[in-house]
Amino acid sequence: MEKRHAFSVSPNWANSSLLSSSLSPPRSSSPMNNDEEGNETLQNDISEDDLSPTLFRYLGELNPSLRNSHLQTIMNIIQGHLKNPDDNPDGVNFIKENLGIMVRLSTECPYGEVRREFSKLVPQIEEILNVQAPKEVPSPSYFVVKQKIVDIEPKSEFVYDLFKVIFMDTGRVSHLDRILAWHPTFLEKSYSTYRLVMLTARAGPLPLHMRNYIAILSCAQFRCRTLLRLQEEEFRRNYGDVTWLSGLSSAPKKIQNLAELIALLSYQPWLISKNHIAQLVKGSDAWSMGELVQAMVIITSFKMLCSVSWSCGVSPEVDLTDGRVRDEEFEVKPKRQKFKEGKSDETEKILEALKQRKGLQGDGEEDENQRKLLFESAGGSSEENLFNLISSRSEQDFGHYLGGFNIAHVDFDLKSKEYSVFRVQDYSWKEHGFSLLSQFYPDAAPLLDEQFDTIYTLTYNTLVDIDDVDTSPFRKAVWYYVQRIYGLFNDDYDYKNVNQYLSKSIKPFIKRVCCDACTITKTHWHVEIGIDFTPEEKCHVALLAAEAAKQAGLLYGLHAVMKYML
Repeated sequence: MEKRHAFSVSPNWANSSLLSSSLSPPRSSSPMNNDEEGNETLQNDISEDDLSPTLFRYLGELNPSLRNSHLQTIMNIIQGHLKNPDDNPDGVNFIKENLGIMVRLSTECPYGEVRREFSKLVPQIEEILNVQAPKEVPSPSYFVVKQKIVDIEPKSEFVYDLFKVIFMDTGRVSHLDRILAWHPTFLEKSYSTYRLVMLTARAGPLPLHMRNYIAILSCAQFRCRTLLRLQEEEFRRNYGDVTWLSGLSSAPKKIQNLAELIALLSYQPWLISKNHIAQLVKGSDAWSMGELVQAMVIITSFKMLCSVSWSCGVSPEVDLTDGRVRDEEFEVKPKRQKFKEGKSDETEKILEALKQRKGLQGDGEEDENQRKLLFESAGGSSEENLFNLISSRSEQDFGHYLGGFNIAHVDFDLKSKEYSVFRVQDYSWKEHGFSLLSQFYPDAAPLLDEQFDTIYTLTYNTLVDIDDVDTSPFRKAVWYYVQRIYGLFNDDYDYKNVNQYLSKSIKPFIKRVCCDACTITKTHWHVEIGIDFTPEEKCHVALLAAEAAKQAGLLYGLHAVMKYML
């Protein structure tokens, strides 16, 4: 049995909703037919005249016999283009333009027969066309060696089935997918949500290409080039107007109007008011309430994905590199940490606190003023006020998508006269946000709820290399610390525990994850986090923080919708 890592219960693999529905893909690629739900599906026959990247999507076929037939047809088509390259400029251009995809398929396709065929094909192309193929990316993460990351053909049958479904749907198993596969229970829930929100045509009022464009704008806010490139690719494949990709100013006014909401949801969601909602749902370029709520789900979902991608040092796949990736950017071997032999002091402190947890839960007798003071102190110290240094981030490669809203995180001001603390007892996810989302986006609400519940409860009962550890106090401290950063106050939580279980070294890392993850470096990952976590555990911390921030953003957005509707 494979060793499990970090803080996770054994997944209920036999009852996986995603895998049970995997034979009904939400959408594949052209040439297309429409299924009964209006989603696009692949035709059975490959056209020899197909000179588009979607040709390779046939390799996602789950049926081995059909997949091998498609593979041989694709090989024959490419070999045909190589026979007389001087007389076949269109075929040669197609091969050159998609050589990166072929390199990726030679190393990162979940099917061994596909990898073998493309591994033989790529050198032939280089020799015949006198070109140099893009170099394989050394690892799915800049921070973690390849050997520690889930293999493209993993031993776990559950994870392997997940990879096959993802490859069928999207034509790739992304490096982010492989990082998240450290926690397969969460990956299954997260991808189920993504599949509905971004790939299922009839789930929500927004057309697929508009969903992709909203995702592009969100990725630009977080400077996440890899996810942005993937969404640009999907935008083209969903027949979006390519002129929009020159910048937000080329998109319809309706989408331009969304730019401020995207920026606020990304960095300062407490500033969103019913007036922002009114401006968007009125006038000639108005959004329907259903469209706007769906857009909020997309924005907050990509905030989470970008945050985790940056936090775990996720590298682009070879066909997305643009020649920007250099070997020296990768962590070839673990960086020596600045700790004495054995466990670090910070690790020992957390382990000891968890052992003594029964005496640290508080007696529940604090008065209102004491609870407010504890809530305020949970926000941290001067070491965490990092973000004045990064308020003027570079707009290079992203400015054309920002619409002039190049803002950054600003700490929530508990004494502000413009906004106030958000009391979860007055508007919570379970009792209020879920209900409102169910009204306007009923398919997404239960999936998001499952995703929140999964990451909140995910535990292996281990910490570092110690077994049988109840990590719930630590996990809850991460969750409520992040929501404290966003001004959310929960009467049922004892905020003394935040500073009890989260050290001064790990709190800045958590804050970076949820507030400005693009500033996270190898040093933060290897050294400044301060605790001897495994890579899987660091990823788990990032997921907790990113999902807590995602829920906070959704609550602010949905609360503003509710206020407008009153």
